Amino acid sequence: MGLYNYIKTKTECPNCHTRIDGWQGKMLVDKLGYHLLDGFMKVKLGDIKFGEMHNVCKNCHYFVKYRIRNGSLGKPKIEKPVKSRLSK
Repeated sequence: MGLYNYIKTKTECPNCHTRIDGWQGKMLVDKLGYHLLDGFMKVKLGDIKFGEMHNVCKNCHYFVKYRIRNGSLGKPKIEKPVKSRLSK
């Protein structure tokens, strides 16, 4: 696993509605147009012009991904868990 930014936001899993507090962010650009380096940095959702964030729900184990545009979340993209990953 590489470096990532930590996005603090209280967003629910679109599958089971469990709250997910922290998300991993990639390819983030702030409101001034600067790329945020992938390193363990805490950023707020409202400070991001565009990028994406993702996490795995601890309740239903779905992979959830959102695109970020102007501090707002787009439609979520979810993937079902793979049984072989859960059995390890």
